[in-house]
Amino acid sequence: MALVATLNPTSILGEMAALGAELKRTASLRARTACVCVVLHREALVAAFREFPSELDQFERIVEARNEKKIRERAKYLDLFNALFGRDHTIALANRLATRMILPGQTIFRQGDKGDTMILLDFGVANVYFNGRLHREVRCEDKAETWGELNMLLPNERYRTSLVATTICHVRSISADFLQQCLKQFLVDPTMVETEINKRIHMLRTHHEGMEKAQRLRKVAARSAGAFKKAVEALQVATLLRQVPRGVSWKPPVLP
Repeated sequence: MALVATLNPTSILGEMAALGAELKRTASLRARTACVCVVLHREALVAAFREFPSELDQFERIVEARNEKKIRERAKYLDLFNALFGRDHTIALANRLATRMILPGQTIFRQGDKGDTMILLDFGVANVYFNGRLHREVRCEDKAETWGELNMLLPNERYRTSLVATTICHVRSISADFLQQCLKQFLVDPTMVETEINKRIHMLRTHHEGMEKAQRLRKVAARSAGAFKKAVEALQVATLLRQVPRGVSWKPPVLP
């Protein structure tokens, strides 16, 4: 294990982990002398943010300063921008995105709501809900995820799912107005925009049908499990009845 740094009194370690920006420890800390440490758990930090919401802005600036090196990495997940403007311009545009911190339990966007904004989840853990049911958990650390590309491109488009934060989440948002400004600035061919719209409509329709199919399969599995449980209960009763001696009255027990 290589020594990378020595901490002095009043040194702070793990701010990004407390915020949820890092889901895994990136270094080990070993005491060389007797040490007195003060530990701040994420739950306590979230409680403080709820009581003093204005402090969240200050921490957001800290996160932005720490995440400057990650902008180039995050830019590759902006597929639409990479397709329309190229990699280098997308990196430059990524620095101009609006950002905000989301506390656990807060809804980032809701299924059925109109919106003209694409959402990029920079870091954190969130749940994706489809038709009121949990569809999957999203854990963003080494990579980012995006939603709502069509919301920027088509009028009156609605979000197809809901996204709810389960930890502190850092979110970048891209509005339709910002995209239109970029399209005019870089003189993007309208045919290229139309091609990207059609491509994403096909991808979204395929994904939406897949989610509906998965939900139907879960319902079938639940009904099958219920039928199997009833069959097991009937078999248990039949087994008990065969064990009762003749002439002895027996009352079936209440099965759980």
